[in-house]
Amino acid sequence: MRWFAVLDTDGKPVSVGTVLADPLPKGLTAVEVDGPAEGRPWDAQAKAWGPKPEPPVIEPAKEIDREKAMMQNVPVPNIFESLQVYLGSLYVNDFNRFGRTYQVVAQAEAPFRDDAADVTRIKTRNAKGEMVPVASLAFQSTHPVRGGTTDRGQEPIPV
Repeated sequence: MRWFAVLDTDGKPVSVGTVLADPLPKGLTAVEVDGPAEGRPWDAQAKAWGPKPEPPVIEPAKEIDREKAMMQNVPVPNIFESLQVYLGSLYVNDFNRFGRTYQVVAQAEAPFRDDAADVTRIKTRNAKGEMVPVASLAFQSTHPVRGGTTDRGQEPIPV
């Protein structure tokens, strides 16, 4: 079976398939390409069949045990706010000084949030004002994800 890629005037693929219109609409050209291997998508930039997508990977994740949080009198939003401050950042407020507006953002220093084990040191307050370790309110679970982390440190895409 013969496969064709239909390209526009800029050389960008419009479609890929085994059937061509005769004649092709004005401004389009067709080039013969290798047929697809099973499960391989068409790569428009390379004008070829791309690599086979990676199978989903099971990756461990931490889930908040809401029942345990309720038993220890810890509001769930407090848990997420603590995680946000220590692992990311949290907007606090704005203030004016010297004719300019400044934004206050709370964030932990990089050495204290660059390791997965750092989560075990995070604590949050319960309704009585006592400090409770966030790790005691979480449990291990798994989620299938596509690929690993990217070169920009972004999280994998959930399946």
